[in-house]
Amino acid sequence: MKIFSRAAQYDATRPVLPWALTISAWECRTLMQKRRRRREAPNSAVPDPSGNVTDDDLAQREITAGIEAALNHLSAADRAAMLTAFWQIDDNAGLATATAAERKRRQRALERLRVIWRNLYGGT
Repeated sequence: MKIFSRAAQYDATRPVLPWALTISAWECRTLMQKRRRRREAPNSAVPDPSGNVTDDDLAQREITAGIEAALNHLSAADRAAMLTAFWQIDDNAGLATATAAERKRRQRALERLRVIWRNLYGGT
């Protein structure tokens, strides 16, 4: 929904995929930070007591499966760089305090992830 709500901000002279991935990564990182602050369990760990599955639930599962599939095609080092960069598994590994080598590792891993995503799901 965030991507669609920001469609007016998109610069048509630039590629769509990096723009969409940046918004998605930012939203994922923000959501994870909010959950960590509230010490909340991830959605997948909390079953819906009514047994009802909404369209949002299905979409979230598809997106999660797609991200996991793309990440699984990366090497272990690239996967760790992506997880640390965007989901900050290690609280001490902030983006602002990363060394030049860490930033370069993340940049290269993100480029490989973009190529894998294009191969798996297409995109421009």
